[in-house]
Amino acid sequence: MLSVPAQRLIAIMPKDPARVRRTRQKFDAPVVADGFFAHRDNIAVLAHQRLDQQYQDLHGFVAANTQQLGDPMRLLKGQGDPALQTMMLMLKTLEEDGELATASHDGTRQLLAATGLKGLGEAERPLTAAGRGRAGVDPVRHGQRVRDAQQLALD
Repeated sequence: MLSVPAQRLIAIMPKDPARVRRTRQKFDAPVVADGFFAHRDNIAVLAHQRLDQQYQDLHGFVAANTQQLGDPMRLLKGQGDPALQTMMLMLKTLEEDGELATASHDGTRQLLAATGLKGLGEAERPLTAAGRGRAGVDPVRHGQRVRDAQQLALD
């Protein structure tokens, strides 16, 4: 039986894609789906919306063509142009797919790290400096990186 992680699991959701990119650069972690997991700091960063260009293009097109409707969610209730209804349904499906892929991938990685398990084939970056805390994390540097990531998400 696995034990409950000793520390809180931190997940950050920046307000826009630019903040996600800045946060990613700070942690130098690979983006999977619409977020990333900073293994060394055990922080999951989840994008508020999809990051891929195809989604952004479709979102922009639907937004530009639904301004006269007032509430674009009316399209999902069968009101308005059938072509726009289909595009709005595609947007919602893409959003749900991205949320599921991101949360399941990054959440799983975070739980694996917090419980001391590792993902298959997942190599840890070597830490050579002495005096590291639990699981090779420098507590001072970790605290500062967490505060920096939270600040980036809130700005």
